[in-house]
Amino acid sequence: MSVKLEDIAKETGFSISTVSRVLSNSNYPVSEQIREKVIQVAETMGYEPNIAARSLRTDRTNTIGIIVDDFLSPFTPPIVRGIQDYLNESGFLSLVVNSDWDPDQEQAAIKALLSRPVDGIIFVEYSHQTTSDVLERSNKPRVFVHRLFGSPIKNSVVPDDYHGASLATEHLINLSHQRIGYINGPENWHTCRARLSGYRDTLASHNLPFDTSLVQPGDWELESGYAAAKNFLNLVERPTAIFAANDLMALGAIYEIQDAAFVKRVALPKPSEPSKSRTLERSSGECYSTSNPRIDSILSGA
Repeated sequence: MSVKLEDIAKETGFSISTVSRVLSNSNYPVSEQIREKVIQVAETMGYEPNIAARSLRTDRTNTIGIIVDDFLSPFTPPIVRGIQDYLNESGFLSLVVNSDWDPDQEQAAIKALLSRPVDGIIFVEYSHQTTSDVLERSNKPRVFVHRLFGSPIKNSVVPDDYHGASLATEHLINLSHQRIGYINGPENWHTCRARLSGYRDTLASHNLPFDTSLVQPGDWELESGYAAAKNFLNLVERPTAIFAANDLMALGAIYEIQDAAFVKRVALPKPSEPSKSRTLERSSGECYSTSNPRIDSILSGA
């Protein structure tokens, strides 16, 4: 049998309203002695708050919806985990929905979350340029994390793609590389255009030419990194270092270089020989840390 506020009030001798104020953490002034007694009795009796009833009174549920474009992306889980950890510390619950890069599925996810009592929605890797009329009419707070398309929008948290690409290119130049291959993402994405600009401008700042043969397109997937590296290796003047725009493409590039060495198309330094040639990518910095050779990363918060 569930414990009610009336039961706690009877046990403590305080009014139901006083017990309610303490257990709902109201700003109404209550002495510390009364607060401690109510909480102690509530815990002893095994009181569990009725979230549904509280939400009707306060119009708050302490529940946040999270819509992600792709659960399988190595970039997404650390972001979602960080959001959930912070929400948990603040006494909030999260409901996570995957939209699978599908605009229709994303709209359905928005409607599904709004049909439930959520206090707001966080979009992770929000990639569609249109918003939801239903979301706009709901007046629910929303935050966009790592929006990928178009220009910046309100309530968005995004990495500085230009600066990150500049840091990566600068790092390789400081290692004495002058021919740096770059594997970009889809060219119609805002984040990819910014990273390409950072790469190109940093080369220019060191009086290094921008060679279009050293820029290969990718689609964020491992296979595109593999194909890009193959094109680099077929050049008469190969790059001495590769900067990839994400983990998977960097790993794909490593696989192709290793495969090429296996069939004697290129020579790699022996493990005992020091080498300044590195594959550098810009991402979360935690994925694929055990790859060989190791992937140096520019952290998204950098």
